[in-house]
Amino acid sequence: MMLFVARVKGQSRQEKAAVTRRRMLDAAYELFCSDGYRPTTMEAIAERAGVAVQTLYFTFHTKDELFQEV
Repeated sequence: MMLFVARVKGQSRQEKAAVTRRRMLDAAYELFCSDGYRPTTMEAIAERAGVAVQTLYFTFHTKDELFQEV
């Protein structure tokens, strides 16, 4: 029943999470390419992706882990 309700409202929780994860990876890629690894902060990536910095850390834990995913 809950899955049906989520789908009625639009995307499922998993679909929303995948879209958010993709936005974070895309933002990180753009900033790493334009500014370099060292000057790019997790705060800047979160801002570019439109998420809270805590969400970025919860998902990737460290900047190095995020860089490896990118």
